[in-house]
Amino acid sequence: MAEPVKVRTLTDQEGQQLQRIVRRGSTNTVRYRRAMMLLALAGGNRVPVIAQLVQADEGTVRDVIHKFNEIGLACLDPRWAGGCPRLYVLRRHPLLGRNPGRVEPVHHFPGRNLRLAGRVGCGIVEG
Repeated sequence: MAEPVKVRTLTDQEGQQLQRIVRRGSTNTVRYRRAMMLLALAGGNRVPVIAQLVQADEGTVRDVIHKFNEIGLACLDPRWAGGCPRLYVLRRHPLLGRNPGRVEPVHHFPGRNLRLAGRVGCGIVEG
């Protein structure tokens, strides 16, 4: 069995910052839940209890704790992957008249990464 995960000792400023985030109920739920994880571990709780508290996977809790030990409070901010959304093309076929909300993805579209002036909405082009 793996050893219990330990958080490094919190400085006074870090502790105050985490408490401020949790007490105010930050609008960013990711920051709020990660701050709760760190405070709970600093309070002596174990990973399975913390995972149940914040309704997260135990692996996620361990990842947040390891990241905090490496980079500090910067681990509270989510690191979302960037990129352009997938391009969809409205296909003209008999079903389109009966079900106009249906959108089919285009695979192997030669210019799918290009930004087209003819886009209707986000990621939709009439084809």
